Amino acid sequence: MFDLAPKDNELDVSRLEELYLSWQKSKLTLTLGKQHINTPFINLQDGRMRPTAVDGLWLSWKGTKYIALEGGFIYGISPRSTSRYFEVGPSIGLYPGGVNTKGQASAYKGKLDVPGILYAGVNGTLNKQWKWQTWQMMVLDLFYSSYYQLDYAKNISENSKWNAAVQLIYQQETGTGGVSDEAFRYMDKGAKALTFGSKLAYTKRNGSLTLAYNRITPMGRYLMPREWGRDAFFTFMPRERNDGYGDVHAVTLQWARNFVNQRCKLSLTAGYFDLPDVKNFSLNKYGMPSYAQANVDVRYSFAGWLKGLEGQVLYVHKWKMGEIYGNDKFVYNKVDMSLLNVVLNFYF
Repeated sequence: MFDLAPKDNELDVSRLEELYLSWQKSKLTLTLGKQHINTPFINLQDGRMRPTAVDGLWLSWKGTKYIALEGGFIYGISPRSTSRYFEVGPSIGLYPGGVNTKGQASAYKGKLDVPGILYAGVNGTLNKQWKWQTWQMMVLDLFYSSYYQLDYAKNISENSKWNAAVQLIYQQETGTGGVSDEAFRYMDKGAKALTFGSKLAYTKRNGSLTLAYNRITPMGRYLMPREWGRDAFFTFMPRERNDGYGDVHAVTLQWARNFVNQRCKLSLTAGYFDLPDVKNFSLNKYGMPSYAQANVDVRYSFAGWLKGLEGQVLYVHKWKMGEIYGNDKFVYNKVDMSLLNVVLNFYF
């Protein structure tokens, strides 16, 4: 275990994961304090016993079978791989920040003044086949993001079905951008971004096949603090992100199947990600060339006296597909590399 935050105590990497007061009446629940939420923009992230957590007031209302609401005000965040809670502004920049739109090293770490996050989501059901959801997030004095998704499901037989979904995300810079000095901005003044995607999945018994596509338009960089969670895109693959880029085409194909009485899960995923040129700083924050990626993910949930223990083996390989102009800084720890993770998680 390790702590990515500035270290004044390298021996103690523990943290108080959850500490909250909760009030419930009928279909309404109010939770105040340190807690977990799992939403498109702020979520647990993947593959860790200690996921991203938030500090704030969160409301959940089950409503009717056709609609449910949740949301609240967040004033603190404890990103994955850190051992304490941060105010919202200082939580941005703990992970590497890439470059600004002029090609200079990003300098917003520790400079952003953000009062908090107003966040709300609505999940709706039209009928047995159609569902929808929308999320609105205002990072006060920094940026605003809107998320819309529509899902369709069609049963073919007792053991098989089709699923399809479309998604759209729009965001724009607001207020002062969290700082008065232009050199320390997270987003350029007036910055906007638009992304949309779709997916089609076929499920039969214990297996599924999913094809997904996502487009980030050239309007601008899509920016979402990596400290707060994984990408909301249908084309998300573990061990890579598309935050920080504009003018992106991404396509993924995944085959997944359960074995051994549903305890063993195998997924094979291949993806191609067409990114802007590495020297196009206005649309490529991290100097990442276009790449292809393959993931092999095997998980096994133990039974009996080991119930609660889950083992995972994740193998990732990335191939360079874009121009690097003979500069290996666009390769190291980015492409033409393999990664092997062996993880044991215990769920209480």
